[in-house]
Amino acid sequence: MNYTDAIIATYDRATDDDRANGHNWYRDMVRTIADQAQSSSLTVSQCAAIYAANSINTPWVRNIKLATLAIAQNGMSGGTLGMIVRKVNAIIDGHDIETTLTADPANRKIVNFWRNLSGDFDAVTVDRWAHRVATNGERSDVPSGARYSEIAEAYRMAASQRGIDPATMQATTWIVARGKAA
Repeated sequence: MNYTDAIIATYDRATDDDRANGHNWYRDMVRTIADQAQSSSLTVSQCAAIYAANSINTPWVRNIKLATLAIAQNGMSGGTLGMIVRKVNAIIDGHDIETTLTADPANRKIVNFWRNLSGDFDAVTVDRWAHRVATNGERSDVPSGARYSEIAEAYRMAASQRGIDPATMQATTWIVARGKAA
């Protein structure tokens, strides 16, 4: 299966609005997170990591509510999976973000999402939607290990072929695959 071709085919189906929304999605989140960091005692990196941690099996609207509340309250006491609460509180306490986000080095989704939300648009968040796009709908789990690396590289190659950054490619194809921006 050629992941790059599948990604490009999805990107090429995007409307002008989809492409604009894909281009702006991470950039808008980076600005939102920077504003939240400025009004809290946390860094942009910590706030981005809180959003990434809350993304584990959580719909985006709920993720925003949980992350915003955790940042405003400088901690989290419940309302979601205990694993997320522990990660968020460790991030706020100043623990190393990358190792806090994932105990499994083969699982790169959460770490790359944190990087994207911190403004690194070369990182690739390969979530279930990105996997679905790359496999033409044959797979919809979150890949890890070698498969994650192969799909992330395919997003980089597709982005290069279309003259955009990898995060914009991933966000745009996510919008096309889901049929909406949020």
